[in-house]
Amino acid sequence: MNRYSLRAMGVGDILDTTFSLYRESFLLFIGITAALYIPYGAVDLLIRRADPKAGGLSELIRLLLIDPLATGALTFAVAERYLGRRAGIKEALSAVRYTSILFASILVGLVVGGLIQVVSLIGMALMRGGAAVVGVPLVIAMVPAVIYLTVRWNFYPQAIMIERYRAVGSLGRSWGLVGGFWWRVFGIIFIASLISLAPLLVIGAALELVTMRYSPGGWMVPSIAVTVLSILFMPIYRIAQTLLYFDLRVRKEAFDLELMAQSLGEPTERMG
Repeated sequence: MNRYSLRAMGVGDILDTTFSLYRESFLLFIGITAALYIPYGAVDLLIRRADPKAGGLSELIRLLLIDPLATGALTFAVAERYLGRRAGIKEALSAVRYTSILFASILVGLVVGGLIQVVSLIGMALMRGGAAVVGVPLVIAMVPAVIYLTVRWNFYPQAIMIERYRAVGSLGRSWGLVGGFWWRVFGIIFIASLISLAPLLVIGAALELVTMRYSPGGWMVPSIAVTVLSILFMPIYRIAQTLLYFDLRVRKEAFDLELMAQSLGEPTERMG
């Protein structure tokens, strides 16, 4: 019997359920990330050993292949377990709609990255032209604009994996779900990001500093540590994100558990 129910949840409820799911399905979530990031870590080590300056190639592999696969597989696994279904590592990985997730992430990157680039160029041009009073506020205003867009498009993985939207349609779906709840979504996602990223950033940076001081060129330890920490903590963010997605659907569409479970079983693919 499923111990969870689709209902509107407070911030504390979402965080509590996140850690409950993480504990109960620890091997599933860690298995998914390990299946992807251990091979990636090995490839990264080989690339950096061959050429220490080739870190950009490793990053490209991660962004274009590993991260989309992990995002899709974890989203699928969280949804299945939250709805009381059984899901295995192989099933989660095979369910990933890789092309749609990759395309959607590229679209978000192009829009957000393009905004940063254009505003930065305009702002710099204005400052060089003596119009710093306009250029500086313009550049500063870019930051909340980027955050706003990122939050509005935060749920495209759930729209793709759970509702079977395609890339463009998933961005519109996410935009609609966040509407009216932007600050709530921002706050919860910010907390989840801190929980999942803080250990990686703090421990990774500390190891980097120690290595640079006592073993220059000893990049292997920080690299391995980052891979291990990613495997352990990445699922926490995806769990919280997916639970928040369900919470928004309950609040905006009054979806209950039975209807949600039925919708996950439908093969219909949404256009866009």
